[in-house]
Parts: sequence; structure tokens; C-alpha cells
Amino acid sequence: MGISYKKDRTFIAAGLTVVMTAGVLAACTSTTNQGTPAGKNGTENKTEANSGAPLEFSMMATLWVADPPKIDGEPMKIIQKATNTKLNINWVPSGTYNEKVNATIATGQLPDVMTVTQGYDKTPGFINSVRSGMFWEVGPYLKDYKNLSKYNKNVLTNVSVDGKIYGLPRALPLPRAKTFMYRKDWLDKLGLQKPKSLDDIYTVLKAFRDKDPDGNGKNDTLPIVEGQGIDLFYVALAAYGGPDLWEVRNGQLVPDFMTDENMQALKFMKKLYDEKLMNQDFATLQGNQKNETFYKGTAAAYGGIVSESANLKANTAKIPGADIDFVTRVSSTKGDRIFSNVGYDAMFVFPKSSVKTEEKLKKILDYFDKLADPEVLQLMSWGLEGVHFKMENGKPVTTDSAKFEIEINPLRALRATWDTIFRSNVEGLSEIRQKMTQSYLDNEPYVVSNPAYSLISETYVTKGAELDKMIKDARIKFIMGAIDENGWNSAVDQWKKTGGDKVIAELNAQHAKLKP
Repeated sequence: MGISYKKDRTFIAAGLTVVMTAGVLAACTSTTNQGTPAGKNGTENKTEANSGAPLEFSMMATLWVADPPKIDGEPMKIIQKATNTKLNINWVPSGTYNEKVNATIATGQLPDVMTVTQGYDKTPGFINSVRSGMFWEVGPYLKDYKNLSKYNKNVLTNVSVDGKIYGLPRALPLPRAKTFMYRKDWLDKLGLQKPKSLDDIYTVLKAFRDKDPDGNGKNDTLPIVEGQGIDLFYVALAAYGGPDLWEVRNGQLVPDFMTDENMQALKFMKKLYDEKLMNQDFATLQGNQKNETFYKGTAAAYGGIVSESANLKANTAKIPGADIDFVTRVSSTKGDRIFSNVGYDAMFVFPKSSVKTEEKLKKILDYFDKLADPEVLQLMSWGLEGVHFKMENGKPVTTDSAKFEIEINPLRALRATWDTIFRSNVEGLSEIRQKMTQSYLDNEPYVVSNPAYSLISETYVTKGAELDKMIKDARIKFIMGAIDENGWNSAVDQWKKTGGDKVIAELNAQHAKLKP
């Protein structure tokens, strides 16, 4: 069933409100008396969505599910009609996406729009590509677009390179951080309460291991599945009062792995490993393998980003009685705290070799601006009426959350905005997304940010991959018992000698310049 544009606008005016939380692009738009989205200051955009020939351009985008959205499917038709575009999208699985980016840049055959994932955008290779002039600087253009002009300044600072903006951040709520997700149906079956502390998490994992939550009479339940990223480690680090990657202590920036709290978190994870409360092959498990382990119903808990809970829910829907819940904040000696997301999960960049003129760049920016208009926002928030949601008492209510996750959620990879629903409308979401959205709102006061994220160390630009691998490998070795605390300290000393000391000095020099 197709979506009714007239109904869209009535629905949005009645209740769906897009708000700007920290790190989120406000996407509210004014309307004329006829209901047509108005441009900045009440005037129409310079490029009308439905005037002239459709703009055709290519894009490389991340794919989170097994099958990409159909270009001739109703959702993609709505997006292209609303933006007056003809899209040629190369969907690449998220697990191999960065490898594909490297290969694509190496060939020189770049799409008009390339998605660069958060984290990759701070790698030496990408920064050097930016500095070489490979991509358009888009910062000066944002003020000309009614929606793109509303980006949160902190998020723009985070995506900047040398103080300039070379792409559109795919915005996210700042409290969208690492969390502990688990099978709620199994927790309830064992008569346990939702964990509120690391001690509670440990108790829950022991119960999952020892008390046969799936009822098959075998001691075969994996308490928690982890991968190379060791996501639960960051939940523990926050609980012990540690920093979000970097922290200012005694006036100086200090990396998380040089703090006492880091060692406490490592010892917690080692305890889980030693007692077989986590998978023994975590060091070799890739992201998609970690997901599949949980989807099979053999694991009781999962460490990851809170938004993954919706995917876990959708992909365990066929397991009788399966239910998913999560814990975003655990008690800490420093009070409730949660590590901050940097406010985006990817960035759209525009290669000059493909987008050869300023005119084409502006038209592509107009496409992203129009994705924040009400018609497309509703589609990405709720899907198609009669297929993914229905209207009850003037509010949308999800009717098929599993279908939404497969058919609609992947489309969010195309947008530069994030829709956050006001508390008064949150009940219209599926239960798991209701909890997710509420957590974004509730956790904002407890966000702990990384003060060094936007700073660039020249040493890190050239040696960052090597330095990061040293710490990552040392963490894995400590958890697995291959090195002890002395071995860890030796690894940190080696990190310093290899260039880490210079990284600290360079970041502190930049940080000092930014102080008021």
C-alpha cells in the first residue's frame, strides 16, 4: 500500500515531531498554507524537488541486512520522487565496507557520493585523501539549506579535518553508545531482575551459564557473545569511572588505556573469559559472525551499540518467545554515566573526480536536504501505512516491526538526519524502538564525551593504525591471559616509544590552543 502524502502532513502536524538533541540534526520544516514544505525563512528551496529532469547520481552505501532495498520498491520510489532524483546505489555489507572503500579509492573510480564510516574518517589514509584535495569542502554551503543549516555545531566539529567540513555527517543521538543486551525472556524465566551494576551483569551471566535458560536440559548456553571490538569492555570502563577514549586530568589529555579504571575494566573482562562467561573465540570473531551467533539463539547476551537491539529483536523473531532488552547505564562511583556517541555514524563525502562542478554538488546537497522534509522523514521513521504501521487515535503504531527492520531501516543509511520522537509520541514505535528512543532522551544528561575527538595528531595520522593495533592486541592478550599487568604496562611503554608520546604531546598542544 502506498503512502498518502496528504496523510503524511496531517500526521506530522498532529504529533510526529523531530527534535534536535545534542548531536542530532533538527529536521522540522515549516509548511505553507497548501502544505508544501517551505524553504529557509519561509521561501522555497532554490532547487524544487519535482521540477526539471531528475538528478541522476551514484552512491556507495552501507548495508546492515542481508538483502538491499529494491530500487523499484515503493519506499525507494517515494524517496526518488520526493527528491526528484534517480539513484544508482551500490549497497555494500557493513562487515566489509571499509575494505571496499579502500579498494574503491585505490582504483580512482569513485561514486558521486561515498559513505565513509565513523572512525574510518579519522584514519591516516582518509585524512591524507582529504588533505590531497580529493573531496569537496561542503561547510560553506550548509547555510544555504533549510535543514542542513541546522546541524549541531559539536557534531560538525567532530567531523572536521583541520577545522573544515568535508562531508555531511549521518547524524545520531549522542547517547547512542555501547550497551549490554540480553534475552529478556530468559532473564524472566530465571526470576532475575534487570541488571543495574557490573556485579548484577556478572550474576546474570553466571545464571545464563549454569541454569539452562533455554530449557533443553544441556549446559550449552553461551552467556554473552563478544567480538574483536570487546564492546562490553566499554560498558565496564564507564562503570568504573574511566574516560571515553581521552580525558582531561590535571589539565592534560590522557588516553583511557593509561588509567587505573582501564585496568579494572580489563580485569572484569578477564574474569568473564576465565570463567567461560563469554565466548573463547572472541578475538577472531568478526561482526557478522558475532551477530549470527546471537541470531541462532545459542547466546543469552550481546555487547554492542544500543541501536543493534532492534536488529537482534528482528532476527530472533522466529525463535519462540524470544524477547530482547538492554541496559545502557550501570551504576558508577562517579554517578550515572554513559559514553558519548560522537553524534554521527558515517559521513557522506563528494569526490571532485566524480562531482566535477559546484552546480552538481549543490544539487546533491539539495537531495540530502530534502531527505529531512516530512514526507521522507515519515517513511524512514515508520515505513508505509498499511504495511509497517497503522494510525490509531491520530498516532502511528508499528504493526510489523520485523518487516520494518528489513525493508525500511536500511534506508536510513541514505539520510543525513536522525528522527527523534517526542515522549508524547514514543508509544507509536515498536516496543524495542520505544525503549531505544526513550533511552536517547533519558541518557542525554549523563553523557561523557571525548574531548580529543576533533583534534588531529600528525604522528597519529601516519602511525595511528599501528598504535591502535598495539593497544587492541594488548587488551585481547590480557583478557586471554597471554600477558599479565606487567605485560600490559610493557605494551603501553612500547606504544609510547613507537610514537604514542608524540601523539599525547601533539593533542595536548592543540587542546591548549582551544582553551578560552
